[in-house]
Amino acid sequence: MLKDAAIQSFNIWKSIGKPHSRLEFANMRRDKLRYKLLIREKERCNANYFSGSLNDVLNTKDIDSFWRTWRSKFSNKRVPSVIDGHCNDSDNSDRFAEVFKGT
Repeated sequence: MLKDAAIQSFNIWKSIGKPHSRLEFANMRRDKLRYKLLIREKERCNANYFSGSLNDVLNTKDIDSFWRTWRSKFSNKRVPSVIDGHCNDSDNSDRFAEVFKGT
């Protein structure tokens, strides 16, 4: 809703030549700032929720849940390596062994 208002007021301001001294400019700035403020509030709430969930699992001493929560936020997803058409870890390690055995 705020995003739509910001886009609409920007388009109105742009259509009249982007003046810096008219009511349309003030409306565009107001809507833009409201939308940015909403984004910052959502990010802050998300960070607080994540910190709270980490704190909860630490308090219960559930280490597995702690690391699951940690990885969901900070870990990169592993992309499978494809070597000679194989993406299985054991096949890849066997292929490396074959190649380096010959050198």
